[in-house]
Amino acid sequence: MSRPIPRRGKHRKHPSGNGSRRVAASDHESDAANYMETHPQAPEAAESQTRSNTELNLSVLRRYLPRIESIRSIAANAVVYTLSDATTGWERRDTEGTMFVCQQEALVTDMGLVVPNVCVFVLNRRGLENLAVDLVRVSDCEIVDGLISLRLEQDGGLGSGGEGTGEVIGLWVHADEEDTRDTNWAIIKEAWEEARLALQGIAAAVAEADQAAEQTDVDDGGALADSQPDIPGRNGAAVGRQISVAELFGQGTTAG
Repeated sequence: MSRPIPRRGKHRKHPSGNGSRRVAASDHESDAANYMETHPQAPEAAESQTRSNTELNLSVLRRYLPRIESIRSIAANAVVYTLSDATTGWERRDTEGTMFVCQQEALVTDMGLVVPNVCVFVLNRRGLENLAVDLVRVSDCEIVDGLISLRLEQDGGLGSGGEGTGEVIGLWVHADEEDTRDTNWAIIKEAWEEARLALQGIAAAVAEADQAAEQTDVDDGGALADSQPDIPGRNGAAVGRQISVAELFGQGTTAG
């Protein structure tokens, strides 16, 4: 009886120096992205990363405006336009980049009255000139042609009739699924209205102080006038006149 011939085992191919394994091309960014998708972060880690990004943004912004205290909103990309007096149309400026709406240190007058101070800052990726606008220096704020329109004061008056005659800046914020445009517009509008309300209160307080000072001059023949504190808008001012932001706070605010 013949023995069965043993079968020859299948040869397993092993990588050797004569052949190379194909490894998928990789880079750190794609690897990180794939890892993040397959390994969701714990809430604590996500919060830590967000906090780090916020701190990084603040450190960059404070290089330009040290008064910034916090960031209220961000738009990933905004394009800056100006309204041309010659053509009455919008002209694109060479300023485009991330837009930040930032809370700054409050402004305080010599009378001790406080005005909230919020600015719009566009970090320009197309050049060295950024855009910074203090909303306290904006006389009008609205949506025009899909742009967030900010009319800057040019020593314009406060209170009734203070329209301002300065430059008009338009901000085009790219819309996205998160309604970034609407969110930023709502925050800018609210902050601007708060500033205007505070400025109107200051204008009324200055007018009242002017009237009291004039009455003192009449009653006491001016003897007590010299001892009164120096109040903006008092010297030679008519009661109820318009007071400019530059007069109340100096030229320290930013516009343009």
